[in-house]
Amino acid sequence: MWYRIREQLDTGGIITYSQMMTWIDKIISQASSNNTTYVYGQHIATWNKVAARLRLFPKVYKGVITSAGQGKDIPWNNLKKGDVYVVDIQMLPDRAKKLVFGRAVRELADLMEGQSKQLDAIVVFVDELNKVAPGGNIRTPLKARLIDITARGRSMGLVLFGAEQFASSVEKEIVENCSTYLFGRTEANELRAANYAALSDEVKTKLMMLPQGNLLAKFAKFPQPICVRFPYPPCLPGDQFKPSDQ
Repeated sequence: MWYRIREQLDTGGIITYSQMMTWIDKIISQASSNNTTYVYGQHIATWNKVAARLRLFPKVYKGVITSAGQGKDIPWNNLKKGDVYVVDIQMLPDRAKKLVFGRAVRELADLMEGQSKQLDAIVVFVDELNKVAPGGNIRTPLKARLIDITARGRSMGLVLFGAEQFASSVEKEIVENCSTYLFGRTEANELRAANYAALSDEVKTKLMMLPQGNLLAKFAKFPQPICVRFPYPPCLPGDQFKPSDQ
């Protein structure tokens, strides 16, 4: 059924969300009038079920999906060297967060694979990577796309930086495809996970005692982890601010 809808989108027969719903309702109405059981190879009950879910999406994803008009997309094609885009999805529900992130990653991948590519590389930083690519046997389109990016992203200039509290909660294939790891202070329970099997007991002990601002770096071409320290930020942290510092 989705492929039939996609045909209408690709040919320009459907432009807005409301037009899509009008087209689906028309298909269902014609089938009901003609007592037709199957429409475009799919049972009429399937069309009714999908239509009911699609009607809910503008409410479930309020602010993300607009039912009328063209809407406003993030201007990915305007990206140029040195630009920084921050996409704030904190206030969205979990499903909407995945929808926005998946769309962003897809658009950037298409941009870097396009023939008119003018950028050498795009770096995508995502916080709480385990939310969009959790570990487990359940495979989603978003997780599959992220696995593909970590596997061949460097060849097309799309670099993924993921941050999460527990590496063990992220999809195994994504973690294994990473070339650089940065570990902060980690508790013993997390260090028992398979992700840390290659680290020696001495390194694990050091990880449990790392002071704030220190990280352990591990690179694909350099087997021995090294300790790195973040420099002081160029501004005064809020919890250390005093009026006399003005």
